[in-house]
Amino acid sequence: MKKYACLLLLILSLFGIGASLYRYGQWQHAQRNMASIYEPVYKMIENEPTPSAPDSTPAPPSPSQIQQVTDHYESVIGWLEIPGILRYPVVQATNNTFFLTHDFQGRSSSCGSIFMDSQNDRMPLNQNTVLYGHNMGRASKLMFSQLTRYKSLSFLRSHPTLTFDTANQSYGTWTIFAVCHLPANQASSFLIKEFVSRSAFTSFIRKIQQNALYDTDIQVPENSRLLTLVTCDRSQYGKEGRLLVLAFCSSEL
Repeated sequence: MKKYACLLLLILSLFGIGASLYRYGQWQHAQRNMASIYEPVYKMIENEPTPSAPDSTPAPPSPSQIQQVTDHYESVIGWLEIPGILRYPVVQATNNTFFLTHDFQGRSSSCGSIFMDSQNDRMPLNQNTVLYGHNMGRASKLMFSQLTRYKSLSFLRSHPTLTFDTANQSYGTWTIFAVCHLPANQASSFLIKEFVSRSAFTSFIRKIQQNALYDTDIQVPENSRLLTLVTCDRSQYGKEGRLLVLAFCSSEL
């Protein structure tokens, strides 16, 4: 009897290992495929480095270049870049579920897409625009996986800004001012799109700073336009963990 129990335990263990290896293989396949999926888009918007500084990072795409991408892929509404960290087209659907499992071309993808909240306006942007993206794991550089590095103040100091523009308007530089790690139900209270008054905006910023992982000592100008990047982070709160990286549009000041 004990012999059969050990054999059953061995079979179950091997099955578990096989399932894990299969999932890991799928993850690796998705990682390799991403480069080829996005290559046509990068070619459309690629800017040459500054002639005086050939090793510089190419400038973000202009609204007209983003529009070229939109002409080919109608779901694309903007472009997000954090220099040296990520650069992706941003899409939007009529719900917040489709692009969790589809790429910007609308094809099934475990990596999903970087997408704007379905309730956000794109022309002009709301006072708080919310973008979502998957965290593909610590070893991944895809989607919003690298945002977890912002849990370190030193990382924010070395990567303090991002760019987010749409096909309709260039918004230029956004300055990151807070990083929060919260359970999903609490994080959702910070995803509002408009503020009814200046005092409501001030109260929102104060609550964000109270819930931030650290004090950045960055002052957010009154009634600034905000951008909130959201991804999962299971290192705390399990499946309910959410990481929020918030920035304000410093180019509009």
